[in-house]
Amino acid sequence: SALQNLNYLQVYGAAGTVQHPYYPAEGDGELVSPNLLEKITGFPMSSLTPKNSNKAFLYAGLGLCVLEAVASYISGIPLDWLVLSTIIAAMTDKLTTNGAISETILKTLYPQYAQKVLKHEAGHFLCAYLLGLPVEGCVLSAWAALEDSRFQNQVTAGTSFFDPELSSDILYKNRVSKRSIDRYSIVVMAGIAAEAMNWDQAEGGAGDEMALATFLAQMTGGPNKGWDYERIRNQARWGASQAVLLLRHYKVCYEALVDALERGNGTLGECVYAIENAAREHNIGPLNGPLGYYNGQFESWQLASEISTPPVGAGVSTDASIDTKENGVPTQSSSMPIKSSSSSEELLEELVPLRAQMEEKMKEIERQLKDLDNGGLQ
Repeated sequence: SALQNLNYLQVYGAAGTVQHPYYPAEGDGELVSPNLLEKITGFPMSSLTPKNSNKAFLYAGLGLCVLEAVASYISGIPLDWLVLSTIIAAMTDKLTTNGAISETILKTLYPQYAQKVLKHEAGHFLCAYLLGLPVEGCVLSAWAALEDSRFQNQVTAGTSFFDPELSSDILYKNRVSKRSIDRYSIVVMAGIAAEAMNWDQAEGGAGDEMALATFLAQMTGGPNKGWDYERIRNQARWGASQAVLLLRHYKVCYEALVDALERGNGTLGECVYAIENAAREHNIGPLNGPLGYYNGQFESWQLASEISTPPVGAGVSTDASIDTKENGVPTQSSSMPIKSSSSSEELLEELVPLRAQMEEKMKEIERQLKDLDNGGLQ
């Protein structure tokens, strides 16, 4: 947050935060039907629904069967022995390396699989960053997951992010704020949104949908009751629509992030630099207003650039906690635009006085610490 206050991080927390409370699409609650979803994103519901079958694993399985049959014919080894050996090898790989060897073979036979994983995880990463949620790690392979304690024996690829407000809600309160639920929904659905944007069809992400459904379904008692099946599906559609608009609006940042991750699983610092550098080069800042407005009742969608006055009732989402009723009427807040430098020289000129201020503050802190030490010795 200190770097953000000094304007080093221009688009961190660019949407859905206290400082920048707007989401890309604002409207009357979270009522987003499949038809409205298509109007907002340009994608039919089917494109944002992960396929039940994974072509990559299907092709790999077929290829393996053919190879075993050929090997059995040439070597004279019984086919059932080869099949049994393959099953044992696969189980051993899963138990010892969490499937890393099998994944390597799959990526070799089906190169597009690696690209899908890369761009899927970049979607999670960027949306979490734009919503002001610190990203703790991002791994793109089972080998990388084995080296990171946050992912060991859990996933073969994933993005770990942290929401302080959500954690506080869960640990210390008896309710989860609507703002926390909305942010979580957007980040979880962002991988599906990224795949749809790149290939017009999400193939992965069934686990993401299940994670969101499980999270919401658990909130069935006390002040958070009311998350039935239809409301969960509606929240997922709302999150997917917001994620698509975020990734589309910050497309240059997304492409820079993908490039940083592709260059050898870029470190978090390199990824943040890539995002912020792209934002500065293209003069992109936080959202100073919604990109468009929707009406769930009439299934209408209008871009903000096409209307002069926001529709009545459209505004930023509140942080009201979930209870047995729907959200109250959202209130509209203003946000101050962040000034961006047009060149590196201007940025350096701005940093000179900031550095002097920070040095003075550090000296003041040192003086106070010395006074405390002297007082403790007396």
